Amino acid sequence: MKSWIKTHKKFFFIGWVGVLILSLCFSIYSPNKVVAEGETGDSGNSGGFLVEADKVEGTMDVLKIITEGEAAIGEGIIYGLTMTKTLATDKGNLTIKIKSPGPINVENLVGKLIGLPVLGGVCTPSKVGWACMTDVKMTLSDQTADAIDLPNATVETCLNDQCQDVSNLAKALLATKTPEEIKKELPSLQKDLEKAADLIEQAKDLADQIEKDNAIDAVNQSIEKAKKLVTSPNQLKPVADQIGNTYDQLLKASGDWGANLDEANQLLDQVGQQIEQDEKVVKNMPQLEALSKNLATLKKQLEDLMDNAEKLSKQQKQYQDRLDATTKQIEALRQLILSHKNVYDEALLQTILDALSVGILDQAPGNLQKNKGSGSINEDSSAKDQKQDTNQTDQNTSPTDTTSSKPSDQGTTNDTSQGQPDSKAELKKQWQEALQNGMANWAAIKPNLDKAKDEIETMDHLADELTHSLLIILNRLDPKKAKAFDSHLDALETHMEHLDGQVSALKTSISKAAELEKQLGISSKDLQTLKSNLAELKSLKTSLHQLEAKLNALPEFKTIDGFIDRIENLQSDIGAW
Repeated sequence: MKSWIKTHKKFFFIGWVGVLILSLCFSIYSPNKVVAEGETGDSGNSGGFLVEADKVEGTMDVLKIITEGEAAIGEGIIYGLTMTKTLATDKGNLTIKIKSPGPINVENLVGKLIGLPVLGGVCTPSKVGWACMTDVKMTLSDQTADAIDLPNATVETCLNDQCQDVSNLAKALLATKTPEEIKKELPSLQKDLEKAADLIEQAKDLADQIEKDNAIDAVNQSIEKAKKLVTSPNQLKPVADQIGNTYDQLLKASGDWGANLDEANQLLDQVGQQIEQDEKVVKNMPQLEALSKNLATLKKQLEDLMDNAEKLSKQQKQYQDRLDATTKQIEALRQLILSHKNVYDEALLQTILDALSVGILDQAPGNLQKNKGSGSINEDSSAKDQKQDTNQTDQNTSPTDTTSSKPSDQGTTNDTSQGQPDSKAELKKQWQEALQNGMANWAAIKPNLDKAKDEIETMDHLADELTHSLLIILNRLDPKKAKAFDSHLDALETHMEHLDGQVSALKTSISKAAELEKQLGISSKDLQTLKSNLAELKSLKTSLHQLEAKLNALPEFKTIDGFIDRIENLQSDIGAW
């Protein structure tokens, strides 16, 4: 949880909104001094501000309001709110009124009273456990809250009874961000659009190259050729290799194409939401015309990029549909080959089937898998080779026999009881199985780990935008960003739940392999790789700790406190790994 120092952070002082509005709207007035009506001299509150409400309901202690001079509402609703501040200037008395008809939802609102309040009467609250008061009037020195919104707020300023409505400016000042903050963010929005444009251009280049190569048709032609060679294994092998290699290149191109578009669309969506929010702030405000034009320029760029991305997305879907059809043809070819397996040498059959096992990952030690996108098969050995290796070891009476793909055993042993469970051959077999299981565990973990990292990275970016400083002293939680953060945190918790059981299985495999290596007197790169993978998993805790620190640095909000609690729980879970 946040440290006690957090309690000293600034919240927002609603009653002083008018003071800043004054500085923006009436700079012609240069008061020699600022004195509030009812000033007490050295109290330091300049008389405070008057708060009036038609009705206030919520979780509050009415007795405490009267006896201790503190109005605190944990959760509640205010109706018909008017806040009034009167200032004495060298031009006369300037009165600022902020009004909102409500309903105004508040959380953890605390106001410090000057003098006694006026409470008109009691009423029936809308929720059980709430108190309700009508015709409330009180003078406050300041007011703080975790969350508050002023729907349909208007601001009126009066100088010596000559009044002017500045509601448009009020809407901007009471919006999620100030015009100045929007102006500062324009370069960032432009940068995001440029990045999206680059990603879309990369996707287009891939699309053009794929169309130019016409590789899918080439694969389909090779498949037809292979069907005619199913009874001629030696002639079939180079054709099968060509099919597998070309397919892998097509699969990688499709993946890169889709990944570029996904990232571009995500950027465009974020920029679009930002522009939509910012336009609401500057709407119908002549003094912000330049800013409005800048936003309009960005919006035009956004719309053009979205059109291009949509066209490429449709094209990519058509391409993926063709690739899926080719995948089915390759699988049908495999089945056709298997129906003639009696004419194949077992090793050659396995090699051809492996070449046509498009997108399949071997889960054997040595990270045996197709080298996606390279146009070649990169295998240190095959699962079949390992099985033959083990069989040869079992049949060999020499206890120091080694395989070409495994480290040499160190030392010798006099144990020649081949059939006993603790024989060297049996231990080596168990060791290989443990490593195979570990590799399989990691293959299952990796997708969830990558997704967990992506969620943390996204939340790290969102943390920068969760709160906005309004009018310098007014901090407000961005509800859309908070909702997005909560959604990504939900997704992270789901991935972490999946990882929890998977990590346990990986640790078991690593522990077993390590113990067997100790007994065999050997060491392997595969085990070191698995241990490094486990360390990579634990690094999630560091990322979460950094995210927690960023949230702790934000203004105090209950919603953010809840995020921090959940992140701390995730760190605790990782600590148990």
